[in-house]
Amino acid sequence: MTKESQRQLKYDLGKVLSKYPELNIRYKGDDPVEVFGKFIISDNEGVEQGDFDIQVKIPVLYPLGFPELFETSEKIPRIDDRHISANGACCVEITQRILQISKKGISL
Repeated sequence: MTKESQRQLKYDLGKVLSKYPELNIRYKGDDPVEVFGKFIISDNEGVEQGDFDIQVKIPVLYPLGFPELFETSEKIPRIDDRHISANGACCVEITQRILQISKKGISL
């Protein structure tokens, strides 16, 4: 990861944590590798509607690549109709779009 990518990732992670303070960052050495914790869903008025425990794996080539999202609280049934696999991996976008986004870069 370049110095610029590291700077951008730290900035992006700061924004994520300020909006979702229940989330945490896991590091491997000095490098952030995933975001995890409780993700609270709120409506437009800010009323909490529910929560999930999540894990987001940060791509090694951030901002290129596409983060992987896992629902770890097992509140969502592990069935195809819910777009979630047996290991909790969430389908958040179609493969062709993921490839397009990955080439241009993404922010958390």
